Amino acid sequence: MWQRNNGHTTKDEIQNHFTGYLLTAIKRKKEEYIGKLYLQMNREVVVDEIVCSAIEPEPEEFESFPIMHRLDNTELWNALNQLNDRELYVLLERAVEEKTFDELASELNIGYKGVAAIYYRAIKKIRDRMRR
Repeated sequence: MWQRNNGHTTKDEIQNHFTGYLLTAIKRKKEEYIGKLYLQMNREVVVDEIVCSAIEPEPEEFESFPIMHRLDNTELWNALNQLNDRELYVLLERAVEEKTFDELASELNIGYKGVAAIYYRAIKKIRDRMRR
């Protein structure tokens, strides 16, 4: 559209309708995008603020891990004993049973990022305790 049309001819009238259609479509897509962005921002949860979930692993489950009975390194044993139940469960399931974060997330009813945060937090705690 290199010049404005006055809408007197059929061609100009069709062009005006098409331009109006495009502007309306762009406006709706923009509103839809902003709405989705707003919902996403309201649904996101900071991983460090997750305290607990509805399903907690049972203490008997930890005894079923054969690696816990074969540890010779007392520092590692003490560091693992300092972890809470959820951290120990995620760490052992990930390291020993080689479960993915997605599988653990579905088991614990938390998000992928939540499981990843628990896992990496447990690793950091073990490293910190073993350096002492």
